[in-house]
Amino acid sequence: MMPRLLHLLEPTVDPQADRVVAQIRRGLASSFDIEVRYITQQPSSADRHYSSAVAAILDLRRHPPEIDIVHAWGDRSLRAAAFAAGGSVLVYTPSEEFGRSSVRWLRATAQHRELHVMAPSATIQRICIERGLAPERCHLIRPGVDFARIQSKRNAELRGKLGLEPEDVVLLPMGPSTLAADHRLAVWAAGILHVLDQRYKCLLWGEGGRADSMGAFARQLRMPTFFRDAQKKLGRALQFEDLLPAADVLLLTATKPITPCFIPVAMASALPIVGVVSPTASEMLEDRHSALFAARPLPRLLAQRVMELSADPTLQWRIADTARAEAYQLFSQSRFLEQASAFYHGLLLPANRAASA
Repeated sequence: MMPRLLHLLEPTVDPQADRVVAQIRRGLASSFDIEVRYITQQPSSADRHYSSAVAAILDLRRHPPEIDIVHAWGDRSLRAAAFAAGGSVLVYTPSEEFGRSSVRWLRATAQHRELHVMAPSATIQRICIERGLAPERCHLIRPGVDFARIQSKRNAELRGKLGLEPEDVVLLPMGPSTLAADHRLAVWAAGILHVLDQRYKCLLWGEGGRADSMGAFARQLRMPTFFRDAQKKLGRALQFEDLLPAADVLLLTATKPITPCFIPVAMASALPIVGVVSPTASEMLEDRHSALFAARPLPRLLAQRVMELSADPTLQWRIADTARAEAYQLFSQSRFLEQASAFYHGLLLPANRAASA
């Protein structure tokens, strides 16, 4: 019988986890019996869902599944799993709301249960260890990129549907609009650039809990032609990769540790990246080597770096090409799946189970 693996997710808290779990589900289906359940009030798939963490705890206690490993993505998922997952091994991957309260919960859970952290970045791994978790329980497995989904060639038809002109310089903030992503900084910088040169436009994906507030902020700037929410403009759901052929520059504005799923995607896109210095960004990108960084998270400094990039086509090509090469070298989907498979199988080895008992 194959090992049984349950993923418990909170898509409204961490929209990036869903795509990582989808990779695991496809790539490890021959090695694990995989089930996915969601904690959400608005189910978006046929998978089982719970309206709250309490509902998840009650159901999992009432009808405990025969599961070897429960992988909790986010804090509420971890609490539900810790209270209800019986003798299963627990794995936790932080969401972008990861903070001191998360670490307190991790330490408390680890005292009574076998708990491992699958950290998507060295920054998050280091935070867990510095705040008291055992190093041997904190495992670094960086996300992988499905390179087949990335189109680097500009799509004039898509740009036209988005109301963009051929000469426009389109700035695309990276990933979903969350608190940690700080897309307000990106929209503000794009507004400054639009005042200087109306060819500069801001294109927002439209995913994430802060997407609507970004649209409201853009309207406050009273420049109706410079901002587009892609999903609202096209009237349909999109993947972030779908927008890469419409963009000219990618903006990375998160200053706090983030789940880095979209940084490797951006690197693989062959588009130049302009961002602000942060632990997660510095872990994957290098200033003037694979990206261009503003020293501080200020809109005018970010705008200046975009202008510097626009004035130097050689620099554009060099940092984009370097980032793309490093993405293919470091963030392949096959590498991620191999590491994830070895990690899950390792948790079930008799020697490891005995050592943690």
